[in-house]
Amino acid sequence: RLIIRNGNNVESPPVYDSYEVEYLPIEGLLSTGRHFFVELTTDSSGAAAGMALRYEAFEQGHCYEPFVKYGNFTASDPRYPVGTTVEFTCNPGYTLEQGSTIIECVDPSDPQWNETEPACRAVCSGELTDAAGVVLSPNWPEAYGKGQDCIWGLHVEEDKRIMLDVRVLRLGTGDVLTFYDGDDLTARILGQYTGARGRFKLYASTADVTVQFQSDPGAGTFAYRQGFVIHFSEVPRNDTCPELPDIANGWKTSSQPELLHGTVVTYHCYPGFQLAGTDLL
Repeated sequence: RLIIRNGNNVESPPVYDSYEVEYLPIEGLLSTGRHFFVELTTDSSGAAAGMALRYEAFEQGHCYEPFVKYGNFTASDPRYPVGTTVEFTCNPGYTLEQGSTIIECVDPSDPQWNETEPACRAVCSGELTDAAGVVLSPNWPEAYGKGQDCIWGLHVEEDKRIMLDVRVLRLGTGDVLTFYDGDDLTARILGQYTGARGRFKLYASTADVTVQFQSDPGAGTFAYRQGFVIHFSEVPRNDTCPELPDIANGWKTSSQPELLHGTVVTYHCYPGFQLAGTDLL
């Protein structure tokens, strides 16, 4: 049981009691004075996930410094007086959820933020169109949920292909991570993985990759930092052949300017000369 009291002793009035409210309010708790009194009581029924609280002192007449886990923010005034605006961004692989992207310190008589700070979360599924980015397992680095079916579409410039740098891969035995070499689940499978594996790289043949993650609906809760971290980036395509040499006493022609897959190069001889070998490559 967790109780937070607005004062400096066990007799102070509670502002939060986990027996009565399951979750801490996302907007946090403000004391009326210089103290909070925190009580944590445990029983002997077994291990639990634990708790983590962040606290901060701030001046009267100002708003408190905002906080966003797995993200950053910029402020128009680092002292946070009334009128300060703050804009939030998330780290690569995370998505802004809940609160507002921009908040403002308002009300000179009782300074406070006009909106709740947002949360940055690794979400299940998405469409990513940047030249480079990150795909994270849902809720990374915390536990991903049971019975999830997540799909991410990665898309880069059409004349490029995608390199996948799988930096972390630690899955349950019933969970599957699949990479498809194209923009849907009917494309050729680049790789399919379960369990744990060290860092490795995969190369797609096109500018699109589909990533699918399926977690076992019947499995137990997984440990902190169990999941996957995938960095991707666009790289040059590999469907061009090297330039063929010229020949003495003859010349060559090509069916198209770039030596892409399917291009035909034809060799010709000057009058009086005969070709040794094939004339078509």
